Amino acid sequence: PQREDRITVALRHARLARQVRQRELLGAFSRHTAAGTSSNAEVRFLARRYGITDRRVWQLLKQEAELPDKALPAPGDALQG
Repeated sequence: PQREDRITVALRHARLARQVRQRELLGAFSRHTAAGTSSNAEVRFLARRYGITDRRVWQLLKQEAELPDKALPAPGDALQG
C-alpha cells in the first residue's frame, strides 16, 4: 500500500478508537451517577482512568449533552462503514 493509504488508515483507526473510548467514558459516567456516585467524584475517577484532565472529561460531557440523539455512532456501528 501507498504511504498515504497507510496514513489515512492509521488516522481513521485513531479516530475510531477515540470515539470508542469516549462512548465508554460517557457510558460509565451515566451508569455510575445513576447509581448514586456524585458527578465530581466520577469525573475525577474517569480522568485518572483515561489519563486525561478533569476539564477534558467535563468538555466531553458537555459535547455529548449538546449533540442530537444518535449523532455519534455506537462502537459496533462505526466498524460497519
